[in-house]
Amino acid sequence: MSQPHWLVAAIIGALIGYLLPHFVRGLIFLARRFHRDRPEGKWYAYHTVNISGVRQVVPAIWIIRKGYSRRFVVSESRQGQKSPMYKGFLSFERNFWVVKLNATRDEEEVLVRFLSPMATQDARTFGLYLGTDFQGRPVTGPAILSRQELSEAEVLEFFADKVRIDIKSRLMTI
Repeated sequence: MSQPHWLVAAIIGALIGYLLPHFVRGLIFLARRFHRDRPEGKWYAYHTVNISGVRQVVPAIWIIRKGYSRRFVVSESRQGQKSPMYKGFLSFERNFWVVKLNATRDEEEVLVRFLSPMATQDARTFGLYLGTDFQGRPVTGPAILSRQELSEAEVLEFFADKVRIDIKSRLMTI
């Protein structure tokens, strides 16, 4: 009786088949861990919302770090809150950073598309976000991602300079 029982061999084979991809992914994660990429670190994110008809700038802090199953993961927190409000991931599409965030407390998903700061070699970039407003309606607007903290006046000036609204076609572009 030199052969193991078929059930033992099947269980061991299933465990190896299940764990091998995680082992390889873990090795890749550890190898990437020691190399710092440009997106990693602390970023200041800003977007505008309308609250009771008044436009307000909403600041947030994004921490971008390497992820295990995704190349980069993002967590967003706001002033005075300890736990992150949103968690998600960063991916790259042509000359854009695409950030998909999911709310940690509610059922909400936000998608943000930024011009890649790697292409412009700038510490600040801008883009558009797509989410929902406080009444649950779809909303889109401009967003800024910066390595330095900005004042509300700087954010509004940046939006005024970069955002174009074409009334005829009803499109917002950056």
